[in-house]
Amino acid sequence: MNLPSHIPARFVLALLLLCGLCTTSSTSQLLSAPDIPDKFTWDVESASRLRPLLYRQSFEASGRFSTGQHVFEALIAQIHLPAHVKPIWVLRIGNETQLNAFSSPDGAIFVDRDLAQWAGSNAGLWAAILSHEIAHVVRRDWARGDLYEKSLEPGGTMVSLGDPGLSGTWTDADKAS
Repeated sequence: MNLPSHIPARFVLALLLLCGLCTTSSTSQLLSAPDIPDKFTWDVESASRLRPLLYRQSFEASGRFSTGQHVFEALIAQIHLPAHVKPIWVLRIGNETQLNAFSSPDGAIFVDRDLAQWAGSNAGLWAAILSHEIAHVVRRDWARGDLYEKSLEPGGTMVSLGDPGLSGTWTDADKAS
């Protein structure tokens, strides 16, 4: 595979590893949403405050990035979330050039310009990048991180986060024994 010189080999290795991991997992495990208590809304509230700033630093995935948009739409069409979980799914191309992508807890996925150009019209690369970021939203990883950080605070109780894709178990740091 001939890659542009600015794409690190470790990135390609990580992406290939991610592709392999995604294909070995059960679809229902990847697409089921964890049962997060209603009081954990920090992640979505934070995202709604950040969205205007992130939008100013990004643009729509259209034109030369239309393959990414098509793959994104196909992926989110396969997600089955509980009725009370309503991400506002959108794909944006960021102005950054660090070969990176990230997800906002409210369903906005950001792929930086260089990574999007590298993926180009390759639907498989787009699927690898986007499915990883979509999984962060579906699993509510920002909420998991917040629960974990609270457990580490002085006087905090250890939180058993488990793997919501496998067990669906969560423990509230304030109620854990």
